[in-house]
Amino acid sequence: MGGSNPETGSLKVTVQESESAKQKPPSITAARVGEVEDAYKLSPRTILALVCMGISWGCVTMGNIGPSTTYHYVVDELGGAEIESWIANASLVPLIGLQPIWGSLADRFGKKWFIVAGGLLGIAGNIAAATADTTGIVIGGQVINGIGASMMLLVIPAGLEVVAAQRRGLAQGLMGTINGVMTILSLLVCAEYSIAEMLKSIDFIGIALLLASVIGLIISLTWGGHAHPWDSPIVVALLTVGSVLFVAFYIYGVGVTTTIPVIILSYAVPSHMIGTAGTLFASFRALGGVTGITIFTAIQENYQNGHLFGAVMVAVAEVGLSDAAAREFATIFESGDTVSLENIAGVTPDVMAAADDASQMVSMKAFRFVWIANAAFAVVTAIFAMFLEPVGHKMTKHVETPLEPGKQPQRMKEENGAETEFVF
Repeated sequence: MGGSNPETGSLKVTVQESESAKQKPPSITAARVGEVEDAYKLSPRTILALVCMGISWGCVTMGNIGPSTTYHYVVDELGGAEIESWIANASLVPLIGLQPIWGSLADRFGKKWFIVAGGLLGIAGNIAAATADTTGIVIGGQVINGIGASMMLLVIPAGLEVVAAQRRGLAQGLMGTINGVMTILSLLVCAEYSIAEMLKSIDFIGIALLLASVIGLIISLTWGGHAHPWDSPIVVALLTVGSVLFVAFYIYGVGVTTTIPVIILSYAVPSHMIGTAGTLFASFRALGGVTGITIFTAIQENYQNGHLFGAVMVAVAEVGLSDAAAREFATIFESGDTVSLENIAGVTPDVMAAADDASQMVSMKAFRFVWIANAAFAVVTAIFAMFLEPVGHKMTKHVETPLEPGKQPQRMKEENGAETEFVF
């Protein structure tokens, strides 16, 4: 009785042991399993695939960031201010809702053509949005982009499947680094700043520490035990330098990561369900992000609405405006009509600077409450994380979907007639 593997297309054959069999097949020893696992070596072919998947992931991120930062230009040209929020949000609906569907199907039929279809839909959606003559068509293009993005994000679980289980962290780190660099580039492209201001906004030290540490760790862990012994000077040096630089990067800028949860998740589910679990996880994360942004935005806006008027009025009164003029100034400043501020008697550059400083101070204080709310969510998450089970025993040399030629899935048969499957 046979069946096909949806990821590799290889034939799976189950041999039943019969009582009349004259000779039993040899049993699989631990040493033999180790030999077969060790036979699989990564080449530039797999590394290039990971780079391409990282770029695809970055394209999805850029597709989400771009419209969110530039939609006001669309409204200025095409109108439709009443539906402008959908320019950024239209892609989120399919991105959140469809990912679990694609993940489940991709685990059964393979991820390649879902990813390719997602890229083609992304091209179509971008062309539709770029050539639109109404805001409604732009939103329609964004819906197509969202469908394409929900398919293209299959590159994340796909990237974890083409390397050994114990190397999934490195694969995710490589793809995530590429995605992060593209995210920074997209923000710079969309920003309304001069080249000098954009360069000043880049954390060159942090980027250098991250890249140097990742390169050192990846090369040392890839070479160790394969191209060079673990105790060879070059492996020890790269591993030491990479580790030190990574710790330095952590100390330099402590932050949160979305990489570790994805890797842990890949060990918590059966290998043939990585796509389903990964896309379901990404969908919930996106939904949580949208919910969190809504909550945090409400907190910030409520604080600013309650404190901006008074802070600006006090600030401009302290630099010379009369009480009546200060009240009028604060009212207009709060409405956003900065042009009319110049028509108020007594307004000087010092008054404008004082108002801007007061506005920034209110915004800063508003963000304090945002971080307090975020910390509350973090505490709940940390409590749940305490109940996670260890996954160290699953960090093996198993490769779910091999890309290297001549290393297709090998299936062996236990001595008792039960089938044992090894997919490298």
